[in-house]
Amino acid sequence: MKRLKTMSLKTDGLSISKMNNERGFALVITMLFATIALALTGALMFMTLEGSRIAGITQRYSSALEAGKGASDIVINMLNQSANTPDYGSVQSTACLLDKVQKPTICIPTINNPITGIKCTGAVGSDNWLNCTGQKTSSDAKTNPDIISDFCVNAGCAPADPKDYRVYTKIVDTRMTDDLNTGTYVSAYYAVEIISEKKNNPAERSLITFWYRISPL
Repeated sequence: MKRLKTMSLKTDGLSISKMNNERGFALVITMLFATIALALTGALMFMTLEGSRIAGITQRYSSALEAGKGASDIVINMLNQSANTPDYGSVQSTACLLDKVQKPTICIPTINNPITGIKCTGAVGSDNWLNCTGQKTSSDAKTNPDIISDFCVNAGCAPADPKDYRVYTKIVDTRMTDDLNTGTYVSAYYAVEIISEKKNNPAERSLITFWYRISPL
């Protein structure tokens, strides 16, 4: 009888140990699933917040881009008239802008402006924008810009609103071409740089670069 009782106690001990092992295993599984759920929740929250941030950046860039497009239309209309008086915006130097519109950047005496017929008078390869100072051919439109204009992109604001956009327009290169066979001047090419940025947050900006061609009628 004592042996049977001893065996019974050992059997009970094994059952208790097995139950404890099963409970421990269940606890580990529960904690593992809880960790996975927490990680997934964190990932979803991050994706939601990041999506909202990217959407905001896209919206702000779109606003800056619209202001830049407006300035593009203005400078194109001015170039079509071979003039230095844009429909909108503040010209920083009328004499310099007229040089850029009517003369090639580098003097080539045999080639003139196809619209006005103006030729350069300097030596070949010399600077032809004599009325311009500073970094007149720098690709940075904010450095010695030709035109500065304020645009109201948001509804209900005024152009002078500090929350809206300032646009810098600059012609950085002008090329004139002619037909070598006939001597007829056929095209003028203008390289234009435009930077649009929010007045109270210059980090919100857009950059537009384009070449524009004009041919005589």
